[in-house]
Amino acid sequence: MFERIFDDGTEWGYILGVAHLEDSQLMLDLGDDKPLFPAHHWLNNIGVLPKELQEEFGAQYGLALEVHPLQPGVDPAEIIRTGIVLPNRERPTD
Repeated sequence: MFERIFDDGTEWGYILGVAHLEDSQLMLDLGDDKPLFPAHHWLNNIGVLPKELQEEFGAQYGLALEVHPLQPGVDPAEIIRTGIVLPNRERPTD
């Protein structure tokens, strides 16, 4: 994963991976021995990348996600673990 901070202070993290069908379900594979995870939760966030990013990543589509701290009262056990950790952040513990 790599990170880019734009002039306006917007911070974006990029993770390269592959989406493929497994048993009729779209799965995301981020490599690096991370577990496959289902993409059905995020289908509405998959879209065509801007031309600049298509050229940079060699991909036509991307999955846009926002990352926020957990809200008070949220049970971390109910969160889908992707294995994704933003650069310079602590890895969550189970």
